[in-house]
Amino acid sequence: MMNYEKIDELSKKGYNCSQTVLCYFSEELGLDEETALKISCPFEMGMYESGQCGALTAGYMVLGLKYGSTDFNKRIELAKKTLAFKNEFKEKMGSTNCKELLGMKVMEGNNIEKAAEEGLLESVCGKAIQTSIVALEKLLSND
Repeated sequence: MMNYEKIDELSKKGYNCSQTVLCYFSEELGLDEETALKISCPFEMGMYESGQCGALTAGYMVLGLKYGSTDFNKRIELAKKTLAFKNEFKEKMGSTNCKELLGMKVMEGNNIEKAAEEGLLESVCGKAIQTSIVALEKLLSND
């Protein structure tokens, strides 16, 4: 069950979307928070240029930490879980692309400031974070 207090605590620390999602699960995955912050830091704002939502990308990190393996069959199972996660995220959010979700490319001009002023980082990114966490909790609990 999603821990809203934990999400709020992470958000108040100024963590970006990918940092919040990975840090939410870091203790459960045996990863200290500082390492989780460093790993996930460059995946915000549509990973700067690729466009993929950072909350979604951090979900891939969570799944990799939980199920990653060099064993071929285990990697196939991870791929299935990753695709299920992505599909649920896309179904709930309407897109996996940061620009489409926010209605702007936040790395252009002063769009990051505009997104912050309009509350998009709290509303849209907040929803993306919660959507990722719910979908991940469902996948992780199916073991």
